[in-house]
Amino acid sequence: TNGTPGSLSSEFLNRMAVVRALPPMTNLRPPVLIFPHDSRYRSVMHNVKWRLSWPGPSIFGLLSLLFLCSCATTPPRSAHNPAPLLPADTSFNQGAGRGNPLYITLRLESGEKLLFSVDTGCPVTCLDKSLEPKLGKRLSSTLGLWGYYGLAREGVYQAPALCLGSTRLEMSDQVCTVDLRSKSQPGRPLMGILGMDVLNHYCLQLDFEANVIHFFDPGRLDPQGLGKAFPLDPDIPWIHADFLSVKDASVCIDTGDSSDGALTSGLYNRELQKQKPLLHPSPGAPKAQSLVCFPAGNFAGETYTNLFFHKCTPLLSLLGARSIGLQFLARHLVTLNFPERMVYLQRRSVGPLPDELADLKASLGFVNDQPPKDIEARFAALAKQQPGGARFLNASEFLASLKKKGQLPGWLKNETGFAHAPFDSDLLFDWQKAIAPDDYPFAQTLFLTKKGDESSYNYTVVQTSMGAPWQLQRAWKEAPDGRVLKDYPIK
Repeated sequence: TNGTPGSLSSEFLNRMAVVRALPPMTNLRPPVLIFPHDSRYRSVMHNVKWRLSWPGPSIFGLLSLLFLCSCATTPPRSAHNPAPLLPADTSFNQGAGRGNPLYITLRLESGEKLLFSVDTGCPVTCLDKSLEPKLGKRLSSTLGLWGYYGLAREGVYQAPALCLGSTRLEMSDQVCTVDLRSKSQPGRPLMGILGMDVLNHYCLQLDFEANVIHFFDPGRLDPQGLGKAFPLDPDIPWIHADFLSVKDASVCIDTGDSSDGALTSGLYNRELQKQKPLLHPSPGAPKAQSLVCFPAGNFAGETYTNLFFHKCTPLLSLLGARSIGLQFLARHLVTLNFPERMVYLQRRSVGPLPDELADLKASLGFVNDQPPKDIEARFAALAKQQPGGARFLNASEFLASLKKKGQLPGWLKNETGFAHAPFDSDLLFDWQKAIAPDDYPFAQTLFLTKKGDESSYNYTVVQTSMGAPWQLQRAWKEAPDGRVLKDYPIK
């Protein structure tokens, strides 16, 4: 660090080989998906940088000399460093813990609203590259390894003020910028990842029944009724518990992983031999697609069912990394007291949260997870019944009008293709809410595919106010594994 507790220096960023895996691989599309028409069970990977920065005991002690200090350490409370103001209770998306990331809306000082995912597996807060013109002068850059996507250049900027409701959040004095397009779900584009440099300042409780984050005074938290207590490691979000066949395992709390968690290769293979999986990895999928459903598993002396785990990368397996993800955490009332370095898990469910998306698909006529031939008409009829659904249809019609005029980037005027309905419980939930004037400007991302082309063509469109014309903001071509193949200029 640069001498200020909790801050992040550009020297530190440049010195470290910043190795970060994705939150969920949110953009994989058919035919790579295990469930070809379901966006919810996608390959997921947790953050690599924790394990490289703080490698733990034994043979990795030497490596820790290279990555000496934590950029996310919480400074002690004192008269000179008082506890931060607590944000009010904050709603998060209905799909969190049901296969989607956990999303909240933050604001810049200008009032602009930005969609963020909450990721305890990410040491630093990241912003989308499209925000760079608003961040001032670039301080430096660093090279990051984002899981299976490979190396990516990241910018380092002075951190802007980020507000949750009316409360300005405590955070590091610098942020990274990365291209978050491939991490976005269909619908609202993801504009940031809220990392541990912010979260370490707060005691927060995730209530997946009410879809609310509660904030508490960390020093006055009453642990009675909060469930099992797990001490956190001093600097990183790791706890110790019996995990499957491993006694007293080091386990990362990773809200950026939308599955039940990640296993080392050895543990993953042992469980495959011991259990008969309810879901097998897709044979033709890339190595990232190792998601499997085990009928049952043990954590901290309790048995859980229908556990969706994926295999760590070879590097993470070598370092002994394993994690519990958002879908597993959502089976509990989760209290994360980061300043006091404690986690509490009060179990509410043995199995995953109810699959509301399955009910939606059944109402649309899916059979064996396959859509009916008239799915687009059925989906449009559903959208028209929702207060906010018409906005999605209007955006789709705007793209269709551009294509008809030969003005849609990546498409010839006479080319045919398919618009994909984003089967996502979060989007449907958004449609059910009445549209208010302060919802604007409103942005959403839609994607199209061409016959015989596995790539997807993605478009972010913006409406600045109610009734205003739509504008095309970003356009790009994406590979099935989420890599951006080409950016199209916007005229």
